[in-house]
Amino acid sequence: MPFAPSLWRTCRALANRKRLACLRAVVGLPDRPVKVLAARAALAQPVASAYLRQLQARGVIAARRDGRWVRYQPRAEPTVAHAAPVLAALRRALSRGGARDGILLRRLAAFTHSRRLRLLRALRADADTDFAVLQQRAPMPKPALVRHLRKLAASGVARRTDRGWRLAPRPPAVVAALLHENAGIDG
Repeated sequence: MPFAPSLWRTCRALANRKRLACLRAVVGLPDRPVKVLAARAALAQPVASAYLRQLQARGVIAARRDGRWVRYQPRAEPTVAHAAPVLAALRRALSRGGARDGILLRRLAAFTHSRRLRLLRALRADADTDFAVLQQRAPMPKPALVRHLRKLAASGVARRTDRGWRLAPRPPAVVAALLHENAGIDG
């Protein structure tokens, strides 16, 4: 069976300022060697190389050997179901500039745990879901549920209402893509 990275592990790799800088460098300077990408990301070459390999392992960039150089391209691995839509949404978000990286990192962090993915599948954008129903739909200990709900609220992906919890309305493109990819995945 081929390696298939999970959505939450992909998001965990992406929810890192330096790896995001590497992805931005690959998107901005496709098919360049690590040395050029490291300079663009303001990282030491060995660090950038390790981060680029991690992004490649998650399926959001592709590498090709060119003599003694390794060149990276923003191309999704076709065997990773979530890679193409996530990469497309990230490319749009990254094109808006580095000032929004903090917001993007917080949004990605909402998807970095398998329990949060289950919780997100239990929430709906069009209806409030009370705590007891969430515990039933996404079974986990109460302290963990509270912690994950707070993380989702801090990321702006979900919000508390007077009658429970719901997904935030009109999610940004990255969040919408991640929610869509999460919809049919067992966490």
